[in-house]
Amino acid sequence: SLGITLHHQGNLTEAAARLEEALALQSSEAQAEDRAWSLHALAAVERDRGDLPRALALLADALRLHREGESLHGEAWTQFQLGQVRLRTGEVAAAEEALSTALELYGRTRDGRGEAWAITQLARARLLDEDPAAALEQLRDALARHRDNEDARGEA
Repeated sequence: SLGITLHHQGNLTEAAARLEEALALQSSEAQAEDRAWSLHALAAVERDRGDLPRALALLADALRLHREGESLHGEAWTQFQLGQVRLRTGEVAAAEEALSTALELYGRTRDGRGEAWAITQLARARLLDEDPAAALEQLRDALARHRDNEDARGEA
């Protein structure tokens, strides 16, 4: 969506506006799964804007909708983003729980790229918890997986 592209370009204000518009158009029950994806996209924007409480609220809604729609992949992405927000709030144990759940769900959906990113974020958690040896091991694993998936951004 345009909102996601704008987010990747760093235009957070416009990204939030476009995602809010998408959410307004996705109000029917038939569009609940689409709304869930838009909610966690908006949560990522709010995370990057520094509004962590709003990001957490949006992720809670997205997680509920993904579970109701039985979307393991959507739940994985939401757990991944929940882990990122928890890292920002300094809640390492909660971050690791969410990221480990994301890793398990990515494995169940055979999303190797998602697994690599979850491991990368788990390594960040180890660094925040002052365990550099474990972080290094996880980063090496993540690097190999990013290379296997030809993910230059992950490799960087």
